[in-house]
Amino acid sequence: MGLTLMMRRFSIRQRMVGAIGAVLLLLLLVGASGLWGMYRSTGHSEVFMTQVFEQRVALGRLQVALADTSRFEKDMVIQYESPEQMSLANMRWEKARDEAQRLIASLLKAKGNEGNPVLLEMQTDLQAYSAAVAPVVTQIQGSAYDSATVANRMLSRAHDQYDALLKKMLQAEALTTAEADTIRADVHTVNRQTFLIFALAVALAALVVIPTTLANMQSICKPLDEARQLAKAIAEGDLSRPVSALGRDEITALMQALASMQASLSGIVTQVRSATDSINTASAEI
Repeated sequence: MGLTLMMRRFSIRQRMVGAIGAVLLLLLLVGASGLWGMYRSTGHSEVFMTQVFEQRVALGRLQVALADTSRFEKDMVIQYESPEQMSLANMRWEKARDEAQRLIASLLKAKGNEGNPVLLEMQTDLQAYSAAVAPVVTQIQGSAYDSATVANRMLSRAHDQYDALLKKMLQAEALTTAEADTIRADVHTVNRQTFLIFALAVALAALVVIPTTLANMQSICKPLDEARQLAKAIAEGDLSRPVSALGRDEITALMQALASMQASLSGIVTQVRSATDSINTASAEI
């Protein structure tokens, strides 16, 4: 009831404009909460696509390049007695090695990987592996070893470096997987927060719109019904009905006008009765 009386301090036009403004503000709040959630979710998705996904692809290519490096290294040993095939295997080995070096360098340049210790160690291990293979290849090309078995034995230090490189590769993949898991967890958290904020915004909108709309309806319908009953009573000749004119809105002005009309008609009736009584008295005296 207090809210209804408070609303009647304002005109109906002002209340309608205020209702429109409140609804627009609440819609803006609901929309802003949704846009905020979409913005954060999109940001995490972009990080996943531009960093994690690209890193996973690059690591996959690096794994292939390292596998090719090992395979072509074995081909060089196997083709020990065939200079042409050995040279071809060496060329392929160098190409695979260069590709691995390029991929590691590109990963180090990627956003978030600057100074990554695992990648830096991989780069160092690859350089050490290449340095250990190079003199053995030179000896193979010069037929300095008695057999492929001896040549393969001479590559033992290079194999140790390669094994260390593969271990670092697994660490890099584990770090990328952990980063992807973190981003997925963040996306889940953002989605949950967005849902809660959106639900709170909708609940707030309902708590504001429903009571105020009902109060506004009551502040219009009830006084109009009173005005209708007053006008009907006046039409039926009842000029003694009390008039309630609370508020400052248009309906209050209408009730005040009906009250003035009631008072005017009451005055006219009183005058008519007085005149009639005077005529009746004069006639009786005659």
